[in-house]
Amino acid sequence: MVKHILQADLSKRYGNLKGGVNDIKDHKFFKSFSWTDLLARKMKPGYIPPLKYSFFPAFDNIAIEEWTTLDTSLSTLIQKLKVHQ
Repeated sequence: MVKHILQADLSKRYGNLKGGVNDIKDHKFFKSFSWTDLLARKMKPGYIPPLKYSFFPAFDNIAIEEWTTLDTSLSTLIQKLKVHQ
């Protein structure tokens, strides 16, 4: 799979052939992969790296599952940041 995606010759590179992105999506590597679940944000990451530094302390205690429904409006962000000052 990687060999086909990293092909230097554009006329032979997966994603650039007649089948387009379906050449990649239909590859046997992705046989058990649900593209629908990915688009619907139903998939959980296989690995979540530990948080070493906190740039946004207002969001440190938010569970990963909550990020997909997180209210990111400007007013909400300002309120959260004011609480942590």
